Amino acid sequence: MKNTIKFANWLSRWNDWSGIMRISIVTALFVIIVVLFGLKKRKFWSKLSNNFSQKGKHLSHNWLWYDLFTTPTYCNMCQSVIVSGACCIYCNLYTDEKCLKKADKIFRCKHICDIHGASTSDTTFLKRNWEHKWIKGNLKLKSNCFICHEDDCGSNPTLSDYRCCWCLRTVHEACLNSVSNRELIDWCDFGDFKNIILKPNLIQKKSQVSSISIKDYKVNSDILNSSDYVNWTPLFVFANWTSGSADASLIMPHFYRILNPLQVVEMTKENIENSIKWMQDYSDIVEFKILVCGGDGSIGWILDTLSSYEFKKFRPAVGILPLGTGNDLSRTLNWGQGYIGDVDIEDILHEVIRAEHVKLDRWQVKINKINKKRSSEKSVFEKLTKNSNNSRNMNNYFSIGCDALVTLNFHKDRKNMWFPNRILNKLIYFKYGTIDTFLKECRTLTENLELQLDDKIIELPHLESIVLLNISHWGGGVEPWKIGKSSFPEPKIDDGYIEVFGIYSSFHIAQMQVGLNEPYRIGRAQKVRIKTTRCFPVQIDGEPFEQAPSVFEISLSNKVTMLRKNSI
Repeated sequence: MKNTIKFANWLSRWNDWSGIMRISIVTALFVIIVVLFGLKKRKFWSKLSNNFSQKGKHLSHNWLWYDLFTTPTYCNMCQSVIVSGACCIYCNLYTDEKCLKKADKIFRCKHICDIHGASTSDTTFLKRNWEHKWIKGNLKLKSNCFICHEDDCGSNPTLSDYRCCWCLRTVHEACLNSVSNRELIDWCDFGDFKNIILKPNLIQKKSQVSSISIKDYKVNSDILNSSDYVNWTPLFVFANWTSGSADASLIMPHFYRILNPLQVVEMTKENIENSIKWMQDYSDIVEFKILVCGGDGSIGWILDTLSSYEFKKFRPAVGILPLGTGNDLSRTLNWGQGYIGDVDIEDILHEVIRAEHVKLDRWQVKINKINKKRSSEKSVFEKLTKNSNNSRNMNNYFSIGCDALVTLNFHKDRKNMWFPNRILNKLIYFKYGTIDTFLKECRTLTENLELQLDDKIIELPHLESIVLLNISHWGGGVEPWKIGKSSFPEPKIDDGYIEVFGIYSSFHIAQMQVGLNEPYRIGRAQKVRIKTTRCFPVQIDGEPFEQAPSVFEISLSNKVTMLRKNSI
């Protein structure tokens, strides 16, 4: 009580704004120092983890630092309670800072491939099962023991009971030591996700170099052909760490723990090429699936790469874990509008297993620039950014006009954002949409544009945007063809037709987003030609650019196989 009175008296002395400002500045500096210290420590642990992973013949742990554990956590080395420390994102082993090196040396991480060699004549090896990898303690509350079926695994306030980091089963320590059927305890069947895990007993190294890149591994086709793997459809997870609110960094450790780390891929050009080339090599005997964790642009990147490869028999089907801002293709295929923060990855993987295969039209957009002879006009376009590609693929939509202008302005702002956030992204979209409502920079669109649908010239009213839509959703969740009444057939994603509609202004877009107005429906076609006589902003699947006077020819390119979530 006395301390409280003293603190209140001390605060009463700060009765002017200068005192309040001093306290605010000191508090802000303290927070900044704590944040910078945490970032520095994470970088240190990341570098340390990389050094460990490059040592030795076997894959080492991949440590992720936590400043504060939100649940009671115990060090697997000294078994004491820890409030901060590191966790291996591969096998879920926990340690505090002082025990790290010792834990990394004593505890082996889960094997991502078979370290034994064998030939087809070795029948013992061909029939050999994979062993459980039991990790002690730090279980979820009310985990179910798969031996006695009691749901109190991990309930003791100590480092107790076990969990297999392959099949995810949990077991009491007493049951583990007393069960008579040792095969039940020793041999792992990979649990609920056995059909999508890249099973380590089927994977072999090409060399002795320690690597986490799939190109350094091969499938043992002898074992695959000698066993019953009819329903084995391994899943590759591609994650874009910059999509939306950059939530991939929170989600990916869960995939690493459940799946084989080899099948979880950070999206870079080299990683994508290596993984898809590897899938192509075994596409005659294995049917792969792909899960893209990102936005519409990330999905387009994967589909473009897939289209550049000729698969022998099975072409991978693509599912979506939406992390972007718009996520219109994800909404169309029932995967939702986007995930934020913690996600139940096991539920997602169950949905991928149950998902149905559907076809999606992909369209080719040919861009032929019109050369201007008058130097005065040419000088205007030299000041603008011009798209150098003469052909691009389109999965979702193509648009020219005010909506593309808003997206272009957003992308310019996005490059300078320190802390990407999906809600902040939508606010920036709203900001530029509001600005264009007054400026109307694309008000001369229809005066400088000619539209042809299946070689027929279309007369247009005054519009500020033309949209070609291949899917049911557009503009972050709007379903244009379901607003109001339409005399056109219901659009489909695999019918070889593309729907075309117009937008009167940026304010018209806002009205459509809340269902107060419908689009100006122009028609549907198998082939579209657009000719412009001045520079306009253009976007293809949310990727914007400014394009000088050009002829755009849009026609069907191919069809790809997607995974559509079953709505239950």
